[in-house]
Amino acid sequence: MKLLSLPITQIVVGAQHRKSFDGASLEQLTQSVREQGVLQPILVCQVDLGYHLVAGERRLRAARAVGHSEIPAYALELEGGQIALLSAMENFNRVGLNPLEEVEAVLVVCADFLRLPVEEVKAKLTTLRSKPMAEFSEPLQALFSALGLGNWKSFVLTLPTDEAGGFLEGIRCSPSDVRNVP
Repeated sequence: MKLLSLPITQIVVGAQHRKSFDGASLEQLTQSVREQGVLQPILVCQVDLGYHLVAGERRLRAARAVGHSEIPAYALELEGGQIALLSAMENFNRVGLNPLEEVEAVLVVCADFLRLPVEEVKAKLTTLRSKPMAEFSEPLQALFSALGLGNWKSFVLTLPTDEAGGFLEGIRCSPSDVRNVP
């Protein structure tokens, strides 16, 4: 891992687990970057035409906002799956992920751990709700314990089912509907 000063225009932000940012917190960071610069390097890995952001999207956004042309970065040598895994792991240490972002990050880590695509992990976890299988439940419990995430069974209960999704989609009402509730 080497420390570089990278042109911001060469850094690509891929699919990150965090989708929303607290505006006030980002503004505070932007003010800090304006006054002191970027104090902690971001993490990137080199790809064909530049660098893929692994961790540090808030710092990158703040540096762009104040007009910096370069940013300090540690360049890691990673492959595609490792990028997603490291991004997910880094997000476990962050505050402010919403519940859906947390679920996505856990699914990415589980997929890497089980060496399965994320969609297949979702299917396996859904099956585990009703029919536990030792070949998946025991390794999952070891993973969840190592990550400090508690019991995998409680995570599985947070996954939406088709029935729950359909039920929630059906909850659409107007103010007049609320007034007519007995």
